[in-house]
Amino acid sequence: MEVYVGLLALQLVGCAALIKKQRDSLALVPTTPEFARLQKSFLATMLFASCADWIQGPYLYKLYSFIGFGKGEIGYLFLAGYCSSALFGTLVGGLADRFGRKKTCLLFCLLYSGTCMTMHSHDFNVLLAGRVMSGISTSILFSVFEAWMLHEHKRDAFPDDWLVNTLSRATFLSSAAAVAMAAVAGAVTSYGGYTAPFDTAIVFLTLTALIIARTWKENYGNASLTPGGNFAVGWVVMASNPRIWLLGIVQSCFEGAMYIFVYMWTPTLESTASDEGMPHGIVFACFMVSIMIGTHIYQLALKHKETETVLMYNAAVASLCLAAPAFTSSHTINFFAFCVFEVCVGVYHPGVGFLRAKYIPEEVRATIVNFFRVPLNGFVVLVLLYTSHLSSATMGLYCAAILAVAASVHFLLARQAGQMSPAASKIDSEV
Repeated sequence: MEVYVGLLALQLVGCAALIKKQRDSLALVPTTPEFARLQKSFLATMLFASCADWIQGPYLYKLYSFIGFGKGEIGYLFLAGYCSSALFGTLVGGLADRFGRKKTCLLFCLLYSGTCMTMHSHDFNVLLAGRVMSGISTSILFSVFEAWMLHEHKRDAFPDDWLVNTLSRATFLSSAAAVAMAAVAGAVTSYGGYTAPFDTAIVFLTLTALIIARTWKENYGNASLTPGGNFAVGWVVMASNPRIWLLGIVQSCFEGAMYIFVYMWTPTLESTASDEGMPHGIVFACFMVSIMIGTHIYQLALKHKETETVLMYNAAVASLCLAAPAFTSSHTINFFAFCVFEVCVGVYHPGVGFLRAKYIPEEVRATIVNFFRVPLNGFVVLVLLYTSHLSSATMGLYCAAILAVAASVHFLLARQAGQMSPAASKIDSEV
């Protein structure tokens, strides 16, 4: 226990130091009242939406088990969410670009609230419908919210440095929300039972909807196209720009590894923990603080390298981290490697958000971003179907392999952007 608490304390001190350093540098950069209003509105929305998302996680499996479902039935419920996100995500992106991103984000609040309400049912079909709505909601949360903010930022011609700051703060706040909601979920469950976290999520979703309704302006992609037209144009845009394809490969690989990591870290660490057991709550807090540290490392790294290059090295480090369980059974080494991986996650999120703004056209941004989620969710579903046949070390190696692919693709992006040295480019061409 002392090791976990000690590491968490060191992380918090390091995170505080990075925050102070970042604030001191930002204080020297003038902004405008218009940008401040946009950033506060977006960050407040993302904070409450993240709270609604994170508070459900700790007790979702437990609630299904408490109702009386077995491991197989619970597995089908989880798979339904991933399949829903893969199947309907692209359609949702087209609808958002066509009918408005503000409306679609309000739809997110409604659908996710509906998911939470289904948790009071003991009927498998009702719960299955809830997971389908959850999958659609997740697609909206991780694509349309960002697309709305990027449109507003570019429309008002704010500098790219300010965009990086907004994306980094959004990732930071999401991680902070995760730590806080783990504690809140436990507290409300002790008073209201296993459905209480989901009822509390509805409160956060209501606050999210109020902020969107009162402070957001509506914006669109190409409003003249039907959802099917957005779908077709998205394919044409992707086919005409190889950098978008490369970015899509990066997103599918890195985020696929992230989702698999959620399933592998607990059995990996539990299998080598001491007889006293492993404090899951503190371990989870260490992971989330690691992400918070990563968001600040990304901003510091941009002073020396461009985003494509930063993310190339980041994916390489992440690959090494998830390969660790295949080469050592040391609990301490694997725990440290997983914390470093979460730092890489903190670097990745604002970085890939910046690249989406750089490479993906505004008119079909939500549509294309959701295209990328199809192979991502497909990979996760495939791995989960064979979870019982794969050891944690093997799953880690699979994740390490696709992260190595992501690093290689980032190298291609960096070379096309002219960020790699002539020697590195020559070596690549010879290979």
